[in-house]
Amino acid sequence: MYRDTKEIIKACVSCQRHAPQIHMPAHELIPVTFAWSFYKWAIDLVGPFPDGKYLVVAIDFFTKWVEAKPLKSITGNRLQMGKSNLLTETLLCGLRQVVISAEIAVPSQRVMEFNDESNVINLKENLDLLEERHDIAAIREASNKQKNAKYYNQRVRERTFRPGDCVWHNNNASRVEDIGKLRPNCEGSYVIAETLGNGAYNLKTHDGKFVPRTWHATNLKKFYI
Repeated sequence: MYRDTKEIIKACVSCQRHAPQIHMPAHELIPVTFAWSFYKWAIDLVGPFPDGKYLVVAIDFFTKWVEAKPLKSITGNRLQMGKSNLLTETLLCGLRQVVISAEIAVPSQRVMEFNDESNVINLKENLDLLEERHDIAAIREASNKQKNAKYYNQRVRERTFRPGDCVWHNNNASRVEDIGKLRPNCEGSYVIAETLGNGAYNLKTHDGKFVPRTWHATNLKKFYI
């Protein structure tokens, strides 16, 4: 009787939709390596805004340097052009070291004590030590991330799915339905279309229509029938 009651409650659609969200990690942490500036960028698309425009935003993982460029449309060519122009302008124009305008009228100590010969020597010395400093930074980064991953992975409760499995989707991530205290925590259901590895999946509806973008197991929950 207890087992039958448990199975009935587990298969209750309303109970599954309003069940509390699972906050435990569903997959082990995958560290991302970036040991020096502008080694790796994250690029995302924001919008559309009320005026119908979009924004391409790029962030450097190491320095957290942010660059943005507006776009009127998001066709493939315009998006690719926007990314290329954004990074080119950033690397060639936005990162030059300049003298602060206030130092022109009131020279600072670094301007007054500037010496061409010693500056050239210091630049050559920095270039000679650059590779060694990169290696030291990479070793320190790997050590720190290994510690973080070990702590994070202790809380992992792995959830894996196979193609054909029915799943719920976290409504806070997809925003398909209105969000509120009394609103459902999950929406769907969907079918696992493809397993991409590292906890990522492609989804499709029961009609066979593919759901845009990939979704991580953290935002998925098994649908019981």
